[in-house]
Amino acid sequence: MATQPARTQDLGRTEDWDDSESYRVPNLTLPFALVGLVAGWLSGRAIGGPMFDRALVGALPEWAALCGTLLGGVAGTFLWLRCKDELGPSMKRRPLPKIPLPAVVLIAGALCGEAVGLLLPYGDVFRSPFLGLLCAVPLIPVAAYVVAAARRAARARHGSLVAGSDRRAVWSALAVTLAITTLASLPEWSSALFLQHSGPPREAVLTALFASALIVGVLLLDLLSVLRLRRLVRIGATMEQREPGQIRDRTVLPCVDLGLGEDLLAEVAYRSAYRHAGRITSLLVGDPDEARQALRSAIIRSLVSTLIATSVVAIHALAAP
Repeated sequence: MATQPARTQDLGRTEDWDDSESYRVPNLTLPFALVGLVAGWLSGRAIGGPMFDRALVGALPEWAALCGTLLGGVAGTFLWLRCKDELGPSMKRRPLPKIPLPAVVLIAGALCGEAVGLLLPYGDVFRSPFLGLLCAVPLIPVAAYVVAAARRAARARHGSLVAGSDRRAVWSALAVTLAITTLASLPEWSSALFLQHSGPPREAVLTALFASALIVGVLLLDLLSVLRLRRLVRIGATMEQREPGQIRDRTVLPCVDLGLGEDLLAEVAYRSAYRHAGRITSLLVGDPDEARQALRSAIIRSLVSTLIATSVVAIHALAAP
């Protein structure tokens, strides 16, 4: 009696085997643009608020947020391409200069300050770059943390289970650092209490809440990835070990890639009870133990980030009058 094909569809969403993009770093343009947006808005409110210069109250936060978004995106693109250069030279462009990350952040801050000084009719083009430089200093650890998460994402093969978790970790790192930066607006709660013309930092609270929600979403997706990995391990127990050289063309077969390790399991359908003329129907690539450890670490990071972000929200709630 012929043996029925194994549960190919139970492997879930299949991935195309693509080694050409195995170590691509996630694009950092949008994450750094969001960093620039939040940092520009918060810095504009702080500098334009009663703590520094009341004459700058007005359009300063809006212009600072706009310039911060644009220059943050440029800085993110530069750092993204730098990370790609570290993994291997590109055939399409020349390598970028090796400018240290702190210098990139500080240059972007100074340029943002100068741009705001030029755009505002009452701006000071001489003092503005120094204010932008000063506001960019706290963003250096933010940028370093996000870039570290992006570099970690390069370890897994593109499109794999672990690669998806690592790419989500970039957004989780971005969210927790943005939540922490909103603590710079805590003095505005006191200003809103004692000065009638100063409003509460609602944008900072919304940013912290959004960051908390984003981190929780990443945590839930990582938990789903763990459940999927367990199901794949159970299915892999019924599959057969194969060597890469035994598979002629892996690109035409449905394949689920765990992302780490070089183990290769094949799901074989036999036409008869004699196991000598089987047909490979799908592949499972990667080491389940390495993938399990990577996902476990991702969940721990998400839990810690969730605790930090929710603590920031609680601090804002306690500081509110």
